[in-house]
Amino acid sequence: MKALLLINLLFFGLNTLAQSGTTCIESKPFCIGTTYTSATGGLAALGNNYGCLGSQPNPTWYFLKSSISGPIDLTLSAPFDIDFIIYGPFTDYDDILNNCGTLGNSTSPIIDCSFSGTNTETPSISNSIAGEYYLMLVTNYANLVQEISLVQTSGIGSLDCSVYSEAGYQFISGEIYYDQNQNGTKDPLELAIPNVEFNVSPSNYTGYSDQNGEIGYFQQTLDTIQYDINSTYQNWDLTSVPTQYQFTLDTTNSTFDSVYFGYYPQTIYQDASIDIFCSNTLCITGTLFWVNVQNTGTDLVNLQFELILPSQLQLDTSIFPYDSIIGNTIFYSLDSLNLFENLNFPLYISPTGTDTLTSNDTLIYSANLNIYDTNDMLVSTVYDTLSSMVICSYDPNQKTAFPNGNTNSLPIQPNDHIEYLIEFQNTGNSFAVNVTIEDTLSENVNLSTFQLISSSHNVVVSKDNNNRLLKFYFEDIMLPDSNTNEILSHGYIKYNIEAIDNILPNEEIENTAYIYFDFNSSIVTNTTKNTIDCYITPLTANFSMNNNEIHSNLIDPNYSYIWVYNTDTLTNETNPFIPIQGNGEYTLIVSNQYQCNTNSTYSLSLSINEFDENSILIYPIPSASEFNVKSSNHKISSIIIFDLNGKVIERINTVNAFDYTIADELIQSGIYYIEITTSENQIITKKIMKL
Repeated sequence: MKALLLINLLFFGLNTLAQSGTTCIESKPFCIGTTYTSATGGLAALGNNYGCLGSQPNPTWYFLKSSISGPIDLTLSAPFDIDFIIYGPFTDYDDILNNCGTLGNSTSPIIDCSFSGTNTETPSISNSIAGEYYLMLVTNYANLVQEISLVQTSGIGSLDCSVYSEAGYQFISGEIYYDQNQNGTKDPLELAIPNVEFNVSPSNYTGYSDQNGEIGYFQQTLDTIQYDINSTYQNWDLTSVPTQYQFTLDTTNSTFDSVYFGYYPQTIYQDASIDIFCSNTLCITGTLFWVNVQNTGTDLVNLQFELILPSQLQLDTSIFPYDSIIGNTIFYSLDSLNLFENLNFPLYISPTGTDTLTSNDTLIYSANLNIYDTNDMLVSTVYDTLSSMVICSYDPNQKTAFPNGNTNSLPIQPNDHIEYLIEFQNTGNSFAVNVTIEDTLSENVNLSTFQLISSSHNVVVSKDNNNRLLKFYFEDIMLPDSNTNEILSHGYIKYNIEAIDNILPNEEIENTAYIYFDFNSSIVTNTTKNTIDCYITPLTANFSMNNNEIHSNLIDPNYSYIWVYNTDTLTNETNPFIPIQGNGEYTLIVSNQYQCNTNSTYSLSLSINEFDENSILIYPIPSASEFNVKSSNHKISSIIIFDLNGKVIERINTVNAFDYTIADELIQSGIYYIEITTSENQIITKKIMKL
């Protein structure tokens, strides 16, 4: 049983062992009672004598070690056709590596070989000697990803599972449990606690207990490592001793399987949650809809819940049996949901007619959950609602971020949880044994706030803090293909996480997931994007008038300014002040260093007498050739030039500009008056001199 647990940890830690071993120098340790996943792909190395194996498709290499001398009769089994060959004996692991490429000669003879057409083989080592090593090649002739297992059926000899340390494998395992009697010891029948965080130093690794409360860590190294293991569980007290484990592993002492953390709740209470979701509703075909009900309290509960569908939809299939349907409301009941347990099931829903749904429509789903204690007294009621957009096509392997994580999404607040949903579907032509999801998190999220919400199947979660990598491993999921069972070919993982503290406005949080079905290439999901709202903005401006200018009090070297006069954007005005253009609305748009802005408006309504005559500038005076007329308040409508006797010398009726140049040879040398009328019918008269 312990050996089987260790093998499970291989997948939990790195997954690389399940995918390596295609060459002799990558051989993996194998001992009695263990199970491995046999991959597809790869070629057997040239130079070796493969004996009875006429071909060597999809090779995987393993090494074994005898612990007790004598014959060892084994059974090697898988769901479909496999074959094998065994070489040896070898003196040690290095001796195996030195013979890779020349196997089957006098120094590394063939011990046993079979090329049958069955899924069960019976390897035999007729005369093993304690301490000797053997090398076994298993070929996956069926060319299907499948589990292979090794058991001993007879013989007085035996295999040694300490072989793991020979290739530098170090294992840590244990359990997190509910210490009901608070004696600090794991007793029979005490419940396992899933999804409890544990941390491994010095590797900066964070893992979470699986559905059986088991925890584990694996790495391959020849170094001597001093490990520190601790665990935390919110609102529960740690009752076991020690509260932190410290130990050293090396190549001779490579396993520590006694990490136990017991917890007891700080308060006994009944509570539960309900979570309903589908990423989108399909407009023509059926939509897969998920329901997750979880005991979130510290005592057993009884539950009744209702799912209310939009009127345009109807229920086709519910994997969990319902009590009744009235209209669009589906009624369920669930007795005795234990601590840490959850009910998770899909429904298949479809449109009530061919023309009832239109793309980009929004549908509202809702659910009510009544929580009862063991005496069937109502404790509380909780609710969940879902807003789902109608689409007419979609990718079944996709990622969604709530709130507002789609393209062109609305901004989110810095303290919002981002809830990620990763959906996957096996669209191949055979079942998937294992599914792995890798999710590298943005630098803008706080890794310590990760919280698993729910999953479609039992999942093992790990977090590589150094590389910001989340891994979700669905071991032995046996996910059917969509042609065999459409509903059960789907799965999902759902979690939430928070942005880092003090994240700046307009920062973006992007996320892309990679989905692996067994050993196939990854399926890359869409990229979600969340943008932090402009929660830091400039203040609203106050205005004042000074020297025929409108001034704002918002003066900051990090600010940029845009002025709008009525509806016209003044592209040349980029200061916190602006010359008066005339009566009307002045809007100042101030942007800070985060590209967040504030709009402030100032209304100007002055009588003619309130305009200063100095707002009209005429230069140069005197002039030998031309005069420039400039208005800082209003556009110039017309200009009249007359002499000292009142005779009109020049009349310009259609100026319509703030600046105008008068260049007329008819104006002789002398002194004249110039009368300027503005667009506000303001009339200003000034004296000029022509040289």
